[in-house]
Amino acid sequence: MRRTFATALTATLLLGACAAMPGTDSTQAGLNAGPTEGSFMSDLSDGDPRGYWRRGDYAVTSDVQRSRYLPENISFDDTGMMISISPPAEADGYYRSGEYRSFRRYGDGTFQIELRPASGSGLITNFFLYSSSEAADNDGEVAIQFAGRDTTEVRFTYVREGGARYSHVHDLGFDAADEVRLYGFERDDETIRWFVDGELAHETVAGAPLPPTAPATLLVNLWAAEASMAEMAGGVEFAEPRQARVDCISFTEPGDDHPACSAPAASE
Repeated sequence: MRRTFATALTATLLLGACAAMPGTDSTQAGLNAGPTEGSFMSDLSDGDPRGYWRRGDYAVTSDVQRSRYLPENISFDDTGMMISISPPAEADGYYRSGEYRSFRRYGDGTFQIELRPASGSGLITNFFLYSSSEAADNDGEVAIQFAGRDTTEVRFTYVREGGARYSHVHDLGFDAADEVRLYGFERDDETIRWFVDGELAHETVAGAPLPPTAPATLLVNLWAAEASMAEMAGGVEFAEPRQARVDCISFTEPGDDHPACSAPAASE
């Protein structure tokens, strides 16, 4: 373990990534509208799985990011999915990027992704659950986040409605931007466990605040951090488009033996 802490910075990063969503355009109204869903695996080398995912098409303006998520910034080839981000090309100052999010919501279980995050100072690659409503106090966000300034570490985080927050930075022992690896987390009503290549990397420590438990939308996106995030993400320093790659996303309900994404060693 490297360090575990709860800070206002964590809450800003997590909630800033999604709190600006409502009202930005009509696509956001249905973010949590879908019913809950059971286990699934999306092998993205087979292309865009119909019925499970949609591409973000909206803008976010906040002190955390200034992004315009566009469907064309999500692309597929025979290896998987690419999420591209480009510097602002217009006077509006929006970074053009991509987001992929589920139509359905998911509860307790294990969430996994085969991912190569984008490298580059100021870039954030984010795999996360997000739920939001006007009444529920168990809403919030659970995330695996890579800051492109140093992809030899990963941040495991969650924020619960009402201000409870948790964050841990984990040294990977390798550079995540070099190749696709398996990352995931398992959640239940009291604990979250994060995994790297199928091995337990961290779990919430004793006395940690309860994590969010509401059924939630599953998302993966890539964005450029604003100056307020320089301490964590670094200043934005890229002039050419950058990419994150995703080969597989899966969710497995407790006790289910449904096929799931696998670590590189398991797939050889």
